[in-house]
Amino acid sequence: MLLIYFLSGAFTFGAFVASLLFLRFWRRTGDKLFLAFSLAFGLLGVAQSIIAMTNVYFEDRSAAYLIRLAAFAIIIVASGLLQIERLQHARAYRTLPHLIELLP
Repeated sequence: MLLIYFLSGAFTFGAFVASLLFLRFWRRTGDKLFLAFSLAFGLLGVAQSIIAMTNVYFEDRSAAYLIRLAAFAIIIVASGLLQIERLQHARAYRTLPHLIELLP
């Protein structure tokens, strides 16, 4: 039983460290995907700490797994929004040469 507590604490610590690293990358670059990853890893750390404190390790009996679902949903939505933003930027860039040809 001690191994479960050790691994749970190690995962929680790793998730919070990853969250802080992604937060630092977001502050440097301003990329929203880093902010989404930071929030997601923070939620994963919170969920794992709740699971460890309540001693409920069964997925179907713990409401803390909904927090994990929210974390993964944040990553999926953020990556989808990033793809939409890149497609819009690519479309705007493709129309730019046509505008330049119209200039006298």
